[in-house]
Amino acid sequence: MREYGKSGIYHILCKPTGQRYIGGSTDVSNRYTHHRFKLRRNSHKCKPLQELWNKFGEENFSFQRIEECERNSIAVRELEQEYLDSEPDETLLNGREVNGGKGNPAGSLKAREVALKAWETKRKPILEKG
Repeated sequence: MREYGKSGIYHILCKPTGQRYIGGSTDVSNRYTHHRFKLRRNSHKCKPLQELWNKFGEENFSFQRIEECERNSIAVRELEQEYLDSEPDETLLNGREVNGGKGNPAGSLKAREVALKAWETKRKPILEKG
C-alpha cells in the first residue's frame, strides 16, 4: 500500500473467512498504517476484526483500496456509507454506520430520520408568541 495522499474506500479482508472491514479515508495509505499499528498492538476498536487478526495472523489479511473518490471528507463518508449499506451482514466486520454514527453527516437515511425525530421532540421554542 504505497499510494500516499489518495482518498477512497478500502477494505481489510480476512482471507480464511472472507469477512471484511470496510472504511473510507482522505489518505488511505495513512489509514492502513494506523489500522495495522492498532491490530499489531491488540488495541483495534473493531473487536471482531481484532479477534480474527489474533486467530489467523497478519499474513492472512489483505488491505486494498477498492474505490478512489474525491478528496473531501463528506464525499468519502457518503461513498463509504454506500459500501456499508450494500455489504451482506455475514461478511461485514464493522457496523453499518460510518464512524459508528457519531457526528456523521453521511449516515444512513434511517439513522438521520431517527436523529431528526429525537431532536424535534427535545427542542423548545426560544420565544413564546403572545
